[in-house]
Amino acid sequence: MLRARIGAAAAAFVVAACLAPAAQAAGCSYTWNGGSGAWDIASNWTPNGVPGTGSQSANLATSVCITASGTYTVTLAPFSSGSVDYSGGVQIGSLTLGGGVSGTQTLEIQGQAAVDRNNETSNFVNLDLASGASSIASSGELILDGTTQGTGNNGPDGGGAGLSEETGVTLVNDGSILSQSDTSSLPAGNQWQNYLTGPSIDNGGAIEVQSGTLGLPSPNNGGYGNSNQISLFNSGTLTVDSGASFNLYPGAVFSNNGSFVNNGSAQVNGGSTWNQGPVNGMSGNLVQVEGGGQVDDGASLAMPQTVTAGNGGFQYVVGGGYLAGTIPVGQTVDVQGTTWNNSGNIAQATTLTLGGPSNTYPGAVVNNGTLRIDSDGSGKTSGGGAILTGNELDNNGTFASTVEDASYENQLQSTFVNESSGTAQITGGTLYQGATASTNNGIVSIGSGATWIVQSGSFTNNGTFAPSIAGPLSYGTLTLQGGLYGPGTFNAGGTIAPALQSGYVPASGTEFAVVPISGGSFKGTFGAVGGGFVADYGKQTASSPYVGVAYGSLPSTTTTTTTTTTTPTTTTPTTTTPTAPAAGQLALRGLRGGVGRGTVELACPAATSGCPAFVATASVTEKLRGGKVIGVAARAGKPRKPKVTTKVVVVATAAGVVAAGGSGSYTLALNAAGKALLRTHERLTARVTVAEGKTVVATRTVTFTAAPSKHKSKGKHNSKGKHKRKG
Repeated sequence: MLRARIGAAAAAFVVAACLAPAAQAAGCSYTWNGGSGAWDIASNWTPNGVPGTGSQSANLATSVCITASGTYTVTLAPFSSGSVDYSGGVQIGSLTLGGGVSGTQTLEIQGQAAVDRNNETSNFVNLDLASGASSIASSGELILDGTTQGTGNNGPDGGGAGLSEETGVTLVNDGSILSQSDTSSLPAGNQWQNYLTGPSIDNGGAIEVQSGTLGLPSPNNGGYGNSNQISLFNSGTLTVDSGASFNLYPGAVFSNNGSFVNNGSAQVNGGSTWNQGPVNGMSGNLVQVEGGGQVDDGASLAMPQTVTAGNGGFQYVVGGGYLAGTIPVGQTVDVQGTTWNNSGNIAQATTLTLGGPSNTYPGAVVNNGTLRIDSDGSGKTSGGGAILTGNELDNNGTFASTVEDASYENQLQSTFVNESSGTAQITGGTLYQGATASTNNGIVSIGSGATWIVQSGSFTNNGTFAPSIAGPLSYGTLTLQGGLYGPGTFNAGGTIAPALQSGYVPASGTEFAVVPISGGSFKGTFGAVGGGFVADYGKQTASSPYVGVAYGSLPSTTTTTTTTTTTPTTTTPTTTTPTAPAAGQLALRGLRGGVGRGTVELACPAATSGCPAFVATASVTEKLRGGKVIGVAARAGKPRKPKVTTKVVVVATAAGVVAAGGSGSYTLALNAAGKALLRTHERLTARVTVAEGKTVVATRTVTFTAAPSKHKSKGKHNSKGKHKRKG
């Protein structure tokens, strides 16, 4: 905001200084006279001359003002002046663009091909700002235009366009910067790339990549400009249009405190950093991070992020990169296994390292959104495994692991804590955990046919462990293996709640080895068993040891013992398999609201096998007009106007399992979205749905209230109850 105010003040100064466009403005070495025209025509400027064509010392002191009122375009393209070729652009001290009383003042840098007197072709045109402060006012517009114009001799036609700054120079943009590139004589599908080069650009206005690629910084070491760094601060908007690209190269630091809309593609390459600030204004396609690119998701801010867009994020590919901070609600981080060339060797893995290179940001990475690791590809001819390593991961949102090709596996090499509000989903294939510790305080679900392998590490269950079962040979497992650093250990506790899938109902006594033991160790017992199952701990010394669950009751062989007797018998004993009690259905005994949270009370009938795992979800329905919230309700209503839309927002959840004959009280704690709504409305009435799988048990409403204000009113009330103000 400070930079924006400075920019506005500078623009106001320019307006006052340039009311007479034909005269040289105060503080400007050259002032544009008005109307569209070419930069290199001396008569277009006051005084008569061409900025940037003097001696080096004169150019460094040159301040250029394009501030005359009206709508027009100043074009900077390759030109010659006397015996000097300016095929690569010019260098000036500073630029003031825009600020006219009316209209739009545009500077267009055209990347044309040009042949100099040495018969060499240049394919890049740049405006270099060498000293002082430069600005683009709200009425100013800078266009970087990679074009096909011009004629090359030893190279192709066309060229890229760039804006560069020397050390100590800052450009404040309160107007517009547009980047575009026409199809050139390069190979089909390629376009000339445009560049912004540092050290510092402060964008409080708008930057739009309309076509082609905008790169930060320029790799061009020839001509003017500091080509090895740039810091771009965005507190305005940065939009990448469909088919266009926005790329960060080594030396680039992009700090996003505003809106970033990615309808095209964006890359964070090795040696560059993306700092996601306190406002998570990302939307559109995921930003690709590769080759060691670094994302600081608010790590240095020590504050939660505010969600304004909520459907953007980052995807790690081609070698992976680094992540520090907090993944906010609504943001997605995706680790996609890829095949790539690693110094001449083919590598088939993508690694996300938590904490930054050399542990730049110590401490856990917190996930309040969605973190996915995905082994992609086909038959090891493409794709690869996905690896999570580095610092601890604390999961309050959704952690998902899937394998699309059984040739690969995902790897968890970080300490993992699934918090009470977190869900870990192993949807397919293998998740391999090395010598690290995992703790489940929330819900861990393992899809049918998927497995979580713990080797030399530990898995401690305090929450709900929910393997999916789709058939007698199709169910999720958590496998314990021994290794160099000892056995893989399962520390039992909490609840095991197997989830039947696809309508499958096993026969009573059917057993499933959900925790195979191969050199590992199972310790303790579960506190509760849900879903109509019972636990079997008696197979841990079998030839193929495991801890299992049986539907309804344990098979009769589990409790049968063999004895030796000298008295033969001719009577065949009759065995009776007890009838398995049916699974019960929860009853809602109470629902109460409160300050920042609610309480749901549930009971499971006695004389049953227990009740399936439940999830209680509190939600509200927002009414929006033009993207702006105009109402919040516990139920969705019909919009009165065609332009009004509705959106269901989950504000709190609770989950667990209630044993047969038991009851429990569970807390509905508001999530980040719920807390934000409560701060706005002070009272929040939500619709609570209690469900066992796809079966809805009950639906009620509950009201959350804000904490009483600690500030006392200084006013007094009169006898009519109206509030009086002092003074």
